[in-house]
Amino acid sequence: MSDQLVNRQRIRILVVIDEFTRELVALRAARSFTASDVVRVLDEVRREAGRAPKRLRSDNGPEFIADELGAWRQANGVEGLFSRPGKPVDNAICESNNGRIRAEFLNTTLFNSLPDVAEKAEHFRLHFNQQRRHSAINNMTPAAYAAQHGLSH
Repeated sequence: MSDQLVNRQRIRILVVIDEFTRELVALRAARSFTASDVVRVLDEVRREAGRAPKRLRSDNGPEFIADELGAWRQANGVEGLFSRPGKPVDNAICESNNGRIRAEFLNTTLFNSLPDVAEKAEHFRLHFNQQRRHSAINNMTPAAYAAQHGLSH
């Protein structure tokens, strides 16, 4: 996703969501993201969760199709699932959540700097996981749904 600071500098937002629990696992901002950046975030997620995901669904952006991310997936036994260009239905859960993140966070918040985005994003992520109920998971919060299934991030 992309947005901008109050000074109109463009920023990119990396969203990592668990499709089963709907937990917003990571929400990071930077001027841009390389495959190395994505690998670093996924390593953080893997360490926090104690395991790598079974599958990684993404679009075909250069940061997701790069050899470095492919090597990370192979080293961690993670299957790569790519949406077809122009077919957002291939990534429906992510697209739906991106819409919520856009409407409830990005469109309603002003950002002064990247550290400001990071602070506000983490606050939103915690609210999204621990307080916001989701109809797709029996009107539970993602954290409660994950706990019900013996999972946590």
